[in-house]
Amino acid sequence: MKLVVCVILSTLGVAYGNQIVLGTNAIVNPGAEAGTGSISGNDVESVPGWTTNGNFTVVQYGPNNSEINTAPGAAFGNNFFSGGPSNASSYATQVLDVSNISALINAGEVDYSLSGYFGGYETQDDYATLTATFFDVSADDLGQVTVGGDNESARNGLTTLLFDSAAGTIPYGTESIEFTLQMTRLYGSYNDGYADNLSFVAVDPAPTPEPAAWALSAIGIGALLIRRKMR
Repeated sequence: MKLVVCVILSTLGVAYGNQIVLGTNAIVNPGAEAGTGSISGNDVESVPGWTTNGNFTVVQYGPNNSEINTAPGAAFGNNFFSGGPSNASSYATQVLDVSNISALINAGEVDYSLSGYFGGYETQDDYATLTATFFDVSADDLGQVTVGGDNESARNGLTTLLFDSAAGTIPYGTESIEFTLQMTRLYGSYNDGYADNLSFVAVDPAPTPEPAAWALSAIGIGALLIRRKMR
């Protein structure tokens, strides 16, 4: 029965927009690749899929930001998220509807992983964090988890992005999840909180085997019993 429900809900997730689909990255525009990135970093660009506050922007990798490409083991594409010019704090948010899997969530059967690459500029302590906040149907906060926050010490004074992740079980009663990508400036005029390759993936860790698998198992057990009787 669980298999049929999951298939139906996955179809709903595709049909009705930003609803969760188990086993896939649920963050829209997770790598800042949708839309145009600023070449200089001083232009405040629109960020598809996200609601922005302050001078939050998207910047192109390239000659002006080539040192960011030293981040280990990641395919970063063309753009990255940046805190933007002339503001100490900027952020972007998006909301994920998980009501289509509420039965699984309330049974404690949905695990998640939250991750991304986060960094800043040289010896400055500017940083970026990604927070997932879980809300019930009444918009009450059920808890949150945050990744990122790597400062100059963690980056060894390099302009780079470092991977961070967290995992857990989606809280009982969760109907929606808000993602907040926060950029914080602690030095200078430019907000050098950087981020890229964000991810939120929810899974059912113990899905019910497909009916075909049950049938094959039953046939195998039946054949074994028949062989034992014939001996």
